[in-house]
Amino acid sequence: MSDQEPKIVGLTFAKVIVWIAYFFFLVATVILTLAFFLLLFNANPDAGFTQWVYRNASRVLEPFRGIFPSVQADSGSVVDFAVIFAIIIYGIMAMLVHSLAYWLDRKLVEQKYKAQQASAAAAMQQSSGVPTTSVPSSTSVPGSAQAAPSSAPTAAGDQSQTSPPAF
Repeated sequence: MSDQEPKIVGLTFAKVIVWIAYFFFLVATVILTLAFFLLLFNANPDAGFTQWVYRNASRVLEPFRGIFPSVQADSGSVVDFAVIFAIIIYGIMAMLVHSLAYWLDRKLVEQKYKAQQASAAAAMQQSSGVPTTSVPSSTSVPGSAQAAPSSAPTAAGDQSQTSPPAF
């Protein structure tokens, strides 16, 4: 069970990180969307809900302030392009975190598979008594081996070379 434990812990840790990234993206998107529409429709800035949304949106928008100018209409409504840009960037960042976690997970699985294959091959060679230097694994092609002549004796190790690999 200890052989599978690092994979389970790694997968759980990666899933937690991805869920945290998506949760932050969801919360930030909801707050930024509310702020965008409250600014667009010229909401009363003295209302409690509007103050709460603007206060939280200013925290999330801090890295994006000043990138794009805000456009203000005569009626007082404001189109803040930094809000739209922040929603897009936070979405891209969440997808990058997801992709990075998936990529790292795939690399760990590939390394574990290669290590299992190498240990299985070493165990098979050790149990058959065939030295590792005398039988290169790249020259053995399943199905292409020819039967040995009837006058030549066959060893138990030769049969393992001609049989197809078990998956």
